[in-house]
Amino acid sequence: MRKTFVILPAALLLLAGPAGAMDVATFAAADLNGDGAVDAMELGAAAGATFVELDKDGDGVLSKEESAAVGVVPDLNGDGQTDLSEMIMGVRQDFNAADKDSDGALRP
Repeated sequence: MRKTFVILPAALLLLAGPAGAMDVATFAAADLNGDGAVDAMELGAAAGATFVELDKDGDGVLSKEESAAVGVVPDLNGDGQTDLSEMIMGVRQDFNAADKDSDGALRP
């Protein structure tokens, strides 16, 4: 079964799962260029900012403890921690699954 990754920065809750579920306020916050769509770059930027915020000790990886408060984060290589590339790849996988028409953008 495929996991949905939940990424939670302090000011923004993004859920980019297979259903592509984002509420209106979340969508507007993620739509950085205001074009009415959220593309992979915008979602990746949010994932990067989230990673930095969650990495409390600044060691470049999220431990289980650092990510526990937000739920599931991608540990794609199974080493018990998440680095930035895993975070972005996980969000990208969910973005691609949510982009049903394969146009590179999610819309409300």
